Amino acid sequence: MSRPDRRTPLLSEPARSGFLAAASLLLLLTPGSGVRAQIPSESSATPLPAPAPIVESVTPTGYRVRVPIGDAQTFRARVAGYDLTEIRIPGGVDGGAWGQPSLPTRTVLLRIPWGSIPVARGAWSTFRSLGSLEPVPVPHLVTEAKVRDRVAPEAVAAAMQGAPYRALGGGGEAAAIAGTALMAARGERYLAVTLRPVTWDPATREARVAEAIVVDVSWAAPAGARPSGGAATAA
Repeated sequence: MSRPDRRTPLLSEPARSGFLAAASLLLLLTPGSGVRAQIPSESSATPLPAPAPIVESVTPTGYRVRVPIGDAQTFRARVAGYDLTEIRIPGGVDGGAWGQPSLPTRTVLLRIPWGSIPVARGAWSTFRSLGSLEPVPVPHLVTEAKVRDRVAPEAVAAAMQGAPYRALGGGGEAAAIAGTALMAARGERYLAVTLRPVTWDPATREARVAEAIVVDVSWAAPAGARPSGGAATAA
């Protein structure tokens, strides 16, 4: 595996223009790292570009990459008698099953050698508080009128009274990495790492967003032979 360029993401331009475009995974630079609360409107909920990952160190069997999270946005509205908040992050998608607190996740593709068995470990950096709030139990419930029209008030009430919203029903704090998957595109092999930058405590009702997540990627086997040609099949 060649040494990654510290000045650029770990993604080749063909992968970014092809595979990443289809997957809607934005890895573009954006300034600032503040927290903004906004009045909900479909125009103001336009996704922000995501900051690019930064390679911090490299070894023969892995590397460390820092993934800045960027600005977090909160959109608040009263729905079905509840003061709900929708949280957005740059390059993020809504996480969680229907009826659970919807907290955004972000997926980054990190290049790995062919033939390797990769492992990813993540750690949050400094957290910033988003304040006390109630996350929406349905994605886009605050920012999209068509979603509110399709969800009955009784369904919202049932979700808000469920175990995930109770102090004793939510379990322990989730990990910084939600999951990983192997994939390939245009002759390159990647580890897709889904990150959880936002946490919510049902006991205190406080939501927090990490300034960055540090991901350590390592592999237990040396690189194997590369494909002879053409686009690789996802592993």
